[in-house]
Amino acid sequence: MDSIFEASDSGSFASYYRSILCNTQNINNKALQKILEKSGSSAFFVDRSISLFNSHYSKNEEYTLIDEFRKKVPLTTYNDFEVYINRMIYGGEKNLLTSNTIYYYAISSGTTATKKFLPFSESMLKERSINIRIGRSVIWRSLSPSSFPSPEQLSFELQSTRREEMFYKAKDGTPMGPLTQVFSIVPFDSETRRIIFDSNVIALDLIKRVGHFARGKMQTLKHKVP
Repeated sequence: MDSIFEASDSGSFASYYRSILCNTQNINNKALQKILEKSGSSAFFVDRSISLFNSHYSKNEEYTLIDEFRKKVPLTTYNDFEVYINRMIYGGEKNLLTSNTIYYYAISSGTTATKKFLPFSESMLKERSINIRIGRSVIWRSLSPSSFPSPEQLSFELQSTRREEMFYKAKDGTPMGPLTQVFSIVPFDSETRRIIFDSNVIALDLIKRVGHFARGKMQTLKHKVP
């Protein structure tokens, strides 16, 4: 069994997350700083006159980056991002919300409102994969050791996916589809691939080479993208 799933209240796993829980302000500052350093030139930040606030970066005092960011970007909704996302999807514009390449646009089900388009970059896919893996490890650690599978046991869950032609495409060719299919578009040569395999999702580029894959179980989106 993977050591990451072994139950323990000590060791690097527990120590790492205790450190995070006790230093949330510093963690938030570093995360925001990393985002702004990479995508600070994106239209969303430029339109709000958001910069790196370099004058506040000091080893001798707590960063005030988060507080200043909150003043310029209060609680947001999808409406605050919609105009940028539409420009990305229908106009093919880049560097509007992030400088990262967008690999996929997840389409919400629209249960409580109109359908929404959620852009995913490779870094977001990687973070989501890591969080899934961490969540699984936390669940295992909450169970009795007697619940653990033996080393001889292997678990695998086959998740259905869809062929390339069943995805809608943005103007620049970026696939668009359900959130459940977001991992299908991660290329085999991606650094995220090793993590994705842990989630047992079959990749879109593999499906391209197997034309009849799960043909009878494919589902199409129930709405049309204008």
